[in-house]
Amino acid sequence: MKELEKYCGGTPEAASEKYSYYSPYSHLQKEGGNAKYLKSTPVRIYADVDPIWWMENRGVDMYDLNALDQTAMIQLLNDMGNHKAEFINSYQKRNQIGRQSTSTFMEHCRTK
Repeated sequence: MKELEKYCGGTPEAASEKYSYYSPYSHLQKEGGNAKYLKSTPVRIYADVDPIWWMENRGVDMYDLNALDQTAMIQLLNDMGNHKAEFINSYQKRNQIGRQSTSTFMEHCRTK
């Protein structure tokens, strides 16, 4: 967070315009903020959404993960007609092919 504060010139509260400018998606802005520029661009987001693991091993809940905003952005893009925007929950997929690193999993998805 310190790096972001340095780069953007303050906290998100103090420099909200700068944070919005650099954010690919903002739930509070019209058309998702910068997400509107992706409505004709294929977008694929991979995330390992396993809330139980995150709670037990990192002491965080779903609000601390990016998955809420990631899925909201993909849903918005789908609603805008971008049917090449997708969210891949690697947790479910990796369970089907065996637990492995995310990069190995992504390589497996590319070859299918």
